[in-house]
Amino acid sequence: MLYKEFRAAGPKYLTITFGYVLVGLLVSTLFGPYRNFPSSTIFHTWVQWILFITIGAAILGGADTIAEENGKSTLSFLLTRPISRTRVYAVKFLVSAACLTAILVTTSLVMFLVEQLPQRFKTTQVMLNGDVVERSFDLEKMPAGEAFTCIVVILGIGLAVLALTTLISIFSRSTTNTIVTTLLVGFGLIAIYAFTDLLFSISYRINRIFDIYHGLGLGDFFVLLALAVGLYWYGLKIFKAKEF
Repeated sequence: MLYKEFRAAGPKYLTITFGYVLVGLLVSTLFGPYRNFPSSTIFHTWVQWILFITIGAAILGGADTIAEENGKSTLSFLLTRPISRTRVYAVKFLVSAACLTAILVTTSLVMFLVEQLPQRFKTTQVMLNGDVVERSFDLEKMPAGEAFTCIVVILGIGLAVLALTTLISIFSRSTTNTIVTTLLVGFGLIAIYAFTDLLFSISYRINRIFDIYHGLGLGDFFVLLALAVGLYWYGLKIFKAKEF
């Protein structure tokens, strides 16, 4: 079953990988800091982009976990085989989680190494003794520890979103319905946050999760991981009890 799930997930995660690679190329060339944001770093720009790419990849990764087989009526056949529902749900979720983790970590490592290459920000807008001259400035580079923390926290966000989407897919019969429902849930949470912020001023605590570049620690990852585990456990409980 594990081999079957990896094989089925291959085309989907190949497309997601292409998305990460495309973003990496854009960040290191067309939208690189040496062209537009000299006060930033290549990896900082990468982190800002892949936060949203990872959320999208997690939604796409979990949307068809149960919904696709349920819609094709192949799930009921799968459940008649001598395989426990716990194993079915666990394998489907863990394959998606492993693929998402591998893509995120691998591409981020490549981008971190790209940032270590000799690069300079050049400008011709400097006046010296009445003449316009070309001057070069060394680009900043994100420290390894900070880069690691950023990626780990983004991974935690991705796993939490993946667990939520997988849970929602149990109640859907199509991938599209799962994606739409997940987005609606996301907008609903944002609305609840906005309302409660007016009453309790929780912006600082919540915004730290999305302020990937400043003030994050590994503790944020463990909070997100606990949320992902909780959503996974709740989804598994529903999956084991639901009739298909």
